Amino acid sequence: MGAHCVVGKRVQIGARVVLGHGVIVEDGAVLGDDVWIDSHAIVRGNARIGAGGHIGAHCIIAEYQMDFCRDHVFREHPLVIGAHALIRSGTILYAGSQIGSYFMTGHNVMVREDVTIGDHVSIGNYSDVQNEVQIGSYVRLHSNDRIEQLSRIDDYVWLAPGVELTNDPTPPSDDMAGVHVHSFAVIGAQATVLPGCEIQAGSLVAAGSVVTRDVAKETVVAGNPARSMGSVRTVHRRGAHAEEAAYPWRERFSRAMPWDGVGYSAWAREQAPAAHKERRKIRVAFLMQNPYCWDKQRPVCETLCADEAFEVLGIVVPGYECYDIGVRPFGAWGAEHEYFHNLYDGLIDAVGGDGKLIDLRDYAPDYVFYQRPYNIVFPPALKSGYVGQFAKVCYLPYCTNDVKPFERNITSLHDFFDPAYLYFAEGRSMHAAFFQEYGARIAAGTFRNVLTGYPVLERAYMERANYVPGEKLRVLWTPRWRYANPIGGSHFPQYKDKIIAWKQAHEAEMELTVRPHPLLWQNMINEGFMTRETTEAYKEKLRQAGIALDANALVEDTFRTTDVLLTDSSSIVDVFFLSARPIIYCPYTDDLNEEYQQMFTAMYIARSWEEVERYLALLLSGEDPLRKHREALVSEFSKLHIGATQRVVETLREDGMKQIEKEGNRVRD
Repeated sequence: MGAHCVVGKRVQIGARVVLGHGVIVEDGAVLGDDVWIDSHAIVRGNARIGAGGHIGAHCIIAEYQMDFCRDHVFREHPLVIGAHALIRSGTILYAGSQIGSYFMTGHNVMVREDVTIGDHVSIGNYSDVQNEVQIGSYVRLHSNDRIEQLSRIDDYVWLAPGVELTNDPTPPSDDMAGVHVHSFAVIGAQATVLPGCEIQAGSLVAAGSVVTRDVAKETVVAGNPARSMGSVRTVHRRGAHAEEAAYPWRERFSRAMPWDGVGYSAWAREQAPAAHKERRKIRVAFLMQNPYCWDKQRPVCETLCADEAFEVLGIVVPGYECYDIGVRPFGAWGAEHEYFHNLYDGLIDAVGGDGKLIDLRDYAPDYVFYQRPYNIVFPPALKSGYVGQFAKVCYLPYCTNDVKPFERNITSLHDFFDPAYLYFAEGRSMHAAFFQEYGARIAAGTFRNVLTGYPVLERAYMERANYVPGEKLRVLWTPRWRYANPIGGSHFPQYKDKIIAWKQAHEAEMELTVRPHPLLWQNMINEGFMTRETTEAYKEKLRQAGIALDANALVEDTFRTTDVLLTDSSSIVDVFFLSARPIIYCPYTDDLNEEYQQMFTAMYIARSWEEVERYLALLLSGEDPLRKHREALVSEFSKLHIGATQRVVETLREDGMKQIEKEGNRVRD
């Protein structure tokens, strides 16, 4: 014991403890065997220091919490420090925290109260860990890191110097939201992570980045705000090892890690004996390209996200409509980017901030869902032929197929479906059509054609209970985008002015909203019906007539305030039909599939504008002679679609589990 030491009452001191000059050990402290405390350190009464600990000069261990500072009454807030800690000079550790073994700090570190720290954690010089923080094991915090209250850092995380994890989204406030950094993630120097963000496992945040939303698993993000730059697996080492992948870092780096000397893979296998291996999750990727038909896949995607058996990746893909009509090239972001990123956190951009396309193979998906079966709208690295080499390509229809020409159009897309694995048939007609077209592959087991029903129709049927009729008759007009082709049939050129006149003549009785197909305006220009100038003039004419252009991305949002649908052939017809409300249908062919032949009997079929007017007048009068027949058909149709979402999920679960069994239930690294 050095000179001028003070040791209080009820202090428990183990064997071979060394106290330097001027050390103060207050009443009730516990020092394990072989503890070494340097000069002028203060050990408060709540300290419980494990064996072999080294406390540097001028440290304060188990510093008083605020309650003591207010009334100077000692309270039990134990600070437990595991064995073999190395706490360098100037460090202050508050009372009331739990710290594991082999804890190490730099100089002048502060750790506040109610913090939990695992084993083998290192915190660098001048770093500040605020209260109620959770830190796992084998975590490395370098110098000048600031970890705000409520942050959570899982095992094997690396934070470079100057990282800040924040917690107040609207400072100053009490609306705290901590950051969660998952295992094996790396955050570069001077990066800032804003409140509530999750940095998923194995991801990499580049130096100086400002992270404003969740970062997906094994993804590189960079910039302010941080954007996806692709998979971490595309990042290579420097210098003599430039040919080697730098990430996942655990495969190449082992110093001071539990797999040092044996390698990560061997160590991981040892940690998961064959009888107790954790079954890996089924990884499902969704290529998110078109907001207007996301409602078809959304129920499945969100159900999978909530299911612990699945890991879901959202890949935002640009340039949806450009190929057919030449609006913009691939790589130029449109409305899809803002729409999907506002809807979900943690999405991956198919084109990174450097303009390079990701390689989906790097994300190792088991299944990949396409919104539309048209390879023309994808670059080679996202076409089904390439993706099908390493994942099972899935298609859940973006629309129902009302007419047989469209049915034949879809089944003939061999460039997309030949590499595909799973088709989720929305109806019996398409189920039969795919059996006819792809029967040999189905028999061989290389293609599955599963009749699940249509999740969006399940949702539409359930939405009926939320419908409230309007004071006026609310009519929605949905003209088709093409005038004349095998799957055309737009009546827009003939009806566009007549419908304005009808609305103006019945102003007191009805409201009218127009929801044109997303490609209508450009295609009317391409087909010579309008120019850009007359298009804008027509939109202004609608506005002056009090006719709204629907701005909702999802048609189901518009349907909630629609009493009557006036439509050409469209994929949204059956969605509205399941609401059991009237439809005035303007056909261009009677070559219908089985389901639509039945639906035709419960819709008002208008083959001219005069018939449109007649049916509008009928419904304005309050009469709806097809209502009972329509409701009976809706009840019958709904039987196929109720439970459709779960049938899709269970198909994936069953198929995925079989695949995992074939892999020998290995643990995914």
